[in-house]
Amino acid sequence: MPKVILSMITLFFVFMLAGCSSGPSDSEVKSLLEEKYEEYNQQASMMPDAQIEVDSIEVHECSQSENQTGYICTVTVEGSTGVTGTGSETSDVRFIESDSGDWRIVN
Repeated sequence: MPKVILSMITLFFVFMLAGCSSGPSDSEVKSLLEEKYEEYNQQASMMPDAQIEVDSIEVHECSQSENQTGYICTVTVEGSTGVTGTGSETSDVRFIESDSGDWRIVN
């Protein structure tokens, strides 16, 4: 009987720990998005009006994706361009973690 109880307790903790993996931190999300905007601006260097100046990035929430691997984070980016002026956009962005523990954006 004690072995059965011990096995049940062990399984309980295994399942609890499996659900404890967390997504990217707010600072990781912001850093990765800033890198993406910098890459875009470098590609758009010949079109200065198309470059995006990011004023702020707000991370609302990150939750484990139900349909795909990784985490879906809802973010709002406020910024401006010479073409569209100032504005903000809220969207969902998917992040996956590499084997080395680094996060990356997946389109």
